[in-house]
This record gives sequence, structure tokens and C-alpha cells, in this order.
Amino acid sequence: MNIETARKLRDITSSFYRENASSFSSTRHTSWAGWSRCLDAMGFDTASVAGQSYRKALCVLDVACGNGRFFRFLQGALPDAEVEYFAVDDCEQLALEGLASDADNVAFQKLDVVSRLIEGSIEHAIEAPPVDIAVCFGFFHHVPGSKARTALLRTLVDSVCPGGYVAVSLWQFAKSPELAAKAVETTAKARAEFGLPVLDKGDYLLGWQNRPHAYRYCHTFSDEEVVRLVCAVSDKAQLVARFEADGRTGALNSYLVFRRRV
Repeated sequence: MNIETARKLRDITSSFYRENASSFSSTRHTSWAGWSRCLDAMGFDTASVAGQSYRKALCVLDVACGNGRFFRFLQGALPDAEVEYFAVDDCEQLALEGLASDADNVAFQKLDVVSRLIEGSIEHAIEAPPVDIAVCFGFFHHVPGSKARTALLRTLVDSVCPGGYVAVSLWQFAKSPELAAKAVETTAKARAEFGLPVLDKGDYLLGWQNRPHAYRYCHTFSDEEVVRLVCAVSDKAQLVARFEADGRTGALNSYLVFRRRV
């Protein structure tokens, strides 16, 4: 993908979230099934934690935090943990709607991560100390280009302390015939509307609630791409879990959980 197309896709997606923040947030309140499995892979027994009272302080970085629902999930999954939460997102309206009431232990940074990745300036852009856990859920598919996606994963690994954990989700909507067919249809309409060239394999523009002109760039990950991402950080981190979860099929997200090498 050339940089001009990447910038156009970034702008389309940014506009989508600015203009549809409230309606999008209203559909994003519940946690994903895969999140509990991520914590389990990190050594937190979420099935029995209520009886164990986990009390360790945790420093957590959430890149592309959206409306902060992962933070609320942590509060329920680890009710006795002291969580210091560093939230990063480009859409301030979306983030503050969900995080405003938790200001005491939440630090929010407005950051256009995609722009930083496209321009090659993501290093040192995230304002957080080394953390115990770094997560990035529901965002990798918005990052145009394999090089930028690799840079994001390496940045997440660099953000955690030695022995710390990184968890990411990779959307695989093409595994659903219904979603794949819809993606082809909306991409054709959006390409014509925005004058876009043929996109790379796995790249689509998805609509939203049948609203006119409401599109966001999304990449669907193949199994081969997932493997390549794992290999891209093998010098820095060990893969401790890989599994599929979420969606109607229970397998629309591929999850990777890493532990940074000591």
C-alpha cells in the first residue's frame, strides 16, 4: 500500500469516529469473551478470582481504548486490584464518555496512532511508564499496511516491563460468509465515492447502520498474517497463547498473548 492511499484510509476512518462516536459507543458496552481468556493466559484465574481477592497493583496500557470498556471489564474481573490505567485514543469524545468518572486512576492521552504509524514516528509517542500489561483490542484492523501493523505490535511489546504481557485481537471477519459478502459490497460503494484505487488483499471499507457516507477502513486477517505478526516480535516476546473467540461464530477475533522476554 502506498502512503497516499494509507493517508486517505486514515482520514476516512477518523471522520467516521468523529461523526459517529455516540452511536458507535452505544453498541460497545459489553466485554468480549476473549478478554477473560487473555487474563487467564497471563496467570489471572478470572473464573475464581472473586474468592481469591487479587490485590496486586497493576499498571495497564490500553491503546485505542475506545470508550474504556476494557477498564470496566478489569474492574469486574479483578475487583480488588489497584489498576492504574493509561488510555490512548484519537477520538477524545469516545474515550471521555466512558472514562470521565474514573479520572483518579486513569490518564488519557489523545494520540493519532495511525498517523504516527504511517509516518514512521510511533517510537516514544505514547506517554506512559513501563506497564505490566499492554492491550490493543479492536484496532489492528484499522491500521493500513503490514509494516505499520508490525510496528504497532513491536511498540506494544516495548511498552511493557520485562516479564510483562501484551494482548491483541485481530479481526477475521472474512471467515463469516455474510460479513465477507457485505464487505465486498460496501467497499465497492466507498471506493467509488472516495475515488480510491483497488485496495490490498484483505482491505475493505465497511459501512455503519446503513448510514450514507459512513465508512471505516478495516483489514481482515488471514491465518498466515497472524503467524507473521507472531514471528515479527519473537526476538522480544514469547507467545503464551493464541486462540479464537467472539462474534456470532465464536471465532471472529484471533487473539495473541505475549510475554516480554526478561
